[in-house]
This record gives sequence, C-alpha cells and structure tokens, in this order.
Amino acid sequence: MEKEFELIHFHMYDPSGPSFFKSSKNDTSKAFYIYCSNKNKCDLYNRKECVCRNSLKNSMCPYGKSTSEEGYTRRSVKFRKWMNEIKSKHDNVSQLSSPSGKMSIVGEYVYLPYDFIDLSKNIPFLTIGTYFSNGSKFIKIDDFTIETVLIIIKFIPQALFGGEINDYQDKQVPRFIQHLIEVFPELYKELLEKNSDIQDIVNKFTNVGRKAYLKTTNSNCVAYSGKLCSWYYDGDYITTNYLNGLFNPIKSFDSVEVKIKVNDDSIVEILRDDQVNINTIFID
Repeated sequence: MEKEFELIHFHMYDPSGPSFFKSSKNDTSKAFYIYCSNKNKCDLYNRKECVCRNSLKNSMCPYGKSTSEEGYTRRSVKFRKWMNEIKSKHDNVSQLSSPSGKMSIVGEYVYLPYDFIDLSKNIPFLTIGTYFSNGSKFIKIDDFTIETVLIIIKFIPQALFGGEINDYQDKQVPRFIQHLIEVFPELYKELLEKNSDIQDIVNKFTNVGRKAYLKTTNSNCVAYSGKLCSWYYDGDYITTNYLNGLFNPIKSFDSVEVKIKVNDDSIVEILRDDQVNINTIFID
C-alpha cells in the first residue's frame, strides 16, 4: 500500500529580508515543504519538530520527504507577487523546528540523535555513517534491544587520524542513558541488571540546563533568573517585579508586577533540580 503524505511544514526564503549572510540580487526566493505519512505517531511532531528540517545533519526520516520550489530574484517584477501567492496558499501550514536532540519514538523506529553514534557498524541503523557523511539516526524499534543498548554504551568511536573521540563517552552516553530512563524505563531497568556500573553515571545526573515544558515543572519556583530580573512561576503565570525604565509610563509609583499567562507550549530552561518532578516533560 502506497504511503499517503500530508504537508506538515512550510517556510520561505526571502533574499530581500534580514539574514546572517549577505545575499545577492541574483539570489532567488524559495519555498520549502515537508511531507509526512506518520505525524500522529511521532514524538518529534508532537514537540513541533521534524528531522527533515535538519536533513544535512541527519538522514531523512523514513516517513518524511522534503521538496522546494524556486521563485524569482529581486530584479524580477514577479518577485514579490510570487512570494505573496505562495504564502497565501499555505497560511494554515505549521512551521516546525529542527530536532532538539532527544531520543524519540517515530512510528516503528527510534530516533537516536547522538554525535558520533552512527559511526558504529554494530548498531543496526538504517544506514551507517562515515567521517565524511552522516548515517541514519533511525533504528527499528524491534532492534532496539538490551543488546543494542549495551553496544551503544560501550562504543568507543575513533577519530579520523587516530585516537578516541572522548566526547562520546563523556557527554553522549550520559545523555543517552538519561533519555533512556525517560523514554524506555523498562529497558533502563534491564540495563541496570546487566551493568550495575551505570548507576554511577546516573548518580551524577543533573537536569540543570535542560529545557522542559513549563507547565510540567513544579510551581512556586523561579522560572528564569538573569542579571536584571527574575521570573517566578506560580502554576498559571510567570511574574516579575522588574520594570525597564525605557518603558515606564510614569515617574513615581509604589510597586509593579508584570504577569505572563503560560500555555501548554511554554518552555523553560531548568535552573535547579528541585524544579522538576516525575511528570516533567523534557524536550532535550
């Protein structure tokens, strides 16, 4: 049975707009599209993310495909008209983000977005990477067994000109285990039975610096702390008593409170481990 693809993402490149790179008057406008046949069974899509947004770094999703359409240069009289017509046709199409880097279940596959992991020839990825090209970061969920988990943890990637790539064991493996606990808790329990040394890694875990959905964190905590102000989360709002003088409508006042109503998509960077609980949902 042929897959049925649905348009799930659309964005445009406007060479006349602001950009980190200087554009030429000969650069053409472009429209980018991503289609998916499995969005309802995808952890990434649920987080408004898509692997196909980052296809240069990770091989394409087995359920997705991307296309593009080229428009006109700024020199053309059709330049702006073409862009406006394309935009108006896709007003109701979402704009997804690149993957945040967390292990995810995508249909019948597990997405493993860890640096250097695709260099292993013993992990049953859809395709194996090399030093010059990225392999697939997808593995069939039926192949994601305790044996595969042990291979991932014990893997020691070698640099192109010799020597161990220390970043893998130092950073990628702890992230992998942290995600395994959250996504495959039963498999993690089996891992502990096979390798009790893993507990030493887990004991060093901290969630500080990770990003999570604010509504799944503990209330009555500081949600943000900066040099100028801090924001406090009460379960419904984040509030601060700081007011920037540039936007102060009066010169004299007793107190001020700024409140922002949060929603289910509000994301916060964790400042302290006591902000999180067993129901906290992380995006990285």
